[in-house]
Amino acid sequence: MLHLDLTLRPNPALGHPPPARAVAGAALLMGLGALRFLLLGAWMVLPFMAVDLALLAWALRTSSRRAARAALIRLDDRELTVEERDGGAPRLTRFDPASARAADGGPGTLLIESRGKRVQLRGYLTARERADVMNIIEAALARRRIRP
Repeated sequence: MLHLDLTLRPNPALGHPPPARAVAGAALLMGLGALRFLLLGAWMVLPFMAVDLALLAWALRTSSRRAARAALIRLDDRELTVEERDGGAPRLTRFDPASARAADGGPGTLLIESRGKRVQLRGYLTARERADVMNIIEAALARRRIRP
């Protein structure tokens, strides 16, 4: 029987619009600015604008990759599993639910541990969300301990 099935995802920095649109909008505005500088004879500004645009595209691409991460937390009758997916091979950690617990691991970190094994989930939750998720996990573990 499945007692808990959670999927944690980090909050995206930009929200819903895709980064490609943001870069295209910035390119349009920078292109208009570059045209003005070119007409004024200040062509030396153009390489700096190009570098700014490239850095913006890189930052948005990195941000969207980080937002694609996920942590899956499942509790059934036999075990508590935490699977982390970040684009590479998923990392799966199995815990004994009889001794597992969720704790606050410091700023931005949810800690799940049991008998020397520990998983730190960083960057998925705000402080308030982390407290809520810890309570949900602890409640599910308590229900599972009561019902063998």
